[in-house]
Amino acid sequence: MSAPLLAVPPALLILLVLVISDLTDALEGARQSVVAEQESHAAYRLANPPRKGVAS
Repeated sequence: MSAPLLAVPPALLILLVLVISDLTDALEGARQSVVAEQESHAAYRLANPPRKGVAS
């Protein structure tokens, strides 16, 4: 015999979808921020190469 199905109120499902959507948007924003920071750093390193004899 299988376990009985649990009824989940539609309002709870909608709330969960909204929360997951918000978290997904926040994660994508964080990823874009990291990519922009990495590109900025790479551009800086190209414009300002390490000097010889100086540890970086």
